[in-house]
Amino acid sequence: MADSQEKILSRLLEVTRSLDSEADLEANLRLIFSAAVELTGSETASLLEYDETALNFFFKYVPWFHKNANDGKSTRIPLNGSIAGWVFLNNTSVTVNDATNDPRHSKKVDELAGITIHSVLGAPMMARGTPIGVFEVFNKRSAYTNEDVLIVENLAALAAAAMQKNILEQTVLASKEEARELDRMKNEFIAITSHELRTPLGLILG
Repeated sequence: MADSQEKILSRLLEVTRSLDSEADLEANLRLIFSAAVELTGSETASLLEYDETALNFFFKYVPWFHKNANDGKSTRIPLNGSIAGWVFLNNTSVTVNDATNDPRHSKKVDELAGITIHSVLGAPMMARGTPIGVFEVFNKRSAYTNEDVLIVENLAALAAAAMQKNILEQTVLASKEEARELDRMKNEFIAITSHELRTPLGLILG
């Protein structure tokens, strides 16, 4: 038991440290997914981000869309009629060990993953106290346990932190680019204005 807990803590610490590195979002999420699958004994996992405009979810990151992320963004999962939606609306984790007979399970996930989803553990992803998505693992050979819930909740928090870190970095880069563009426009304006002012002055002096 102690060895198991030590392994769990070691992997969670490894993932946490990765967020402080220069790794990009995809690399961080890949590490988080690997830890989630390994530590819970699941077959696969997914990260669904909530779209406030469309009021549904899109796949932010999933192994089966790894080669073409656009597929994940174009495929939508409903807020109502999905386990992810239930987790999101109730802002609480849930374990479903018989997904095939659970009315909350969306069969679209089975079609996209190319597997039959038998069991699901979902946890909400939070940012500043607001739910932003759902982290799920699928198909554990045995029933999901309370320990699995704690593992997935911690990894969901780390995934949310990685996403927020990426947004902040993109905002900073956009601000720098905007500042450079404003500086370029200012210099161009000054150059044009100086030229226009010199022309009439030249005529007067001439």
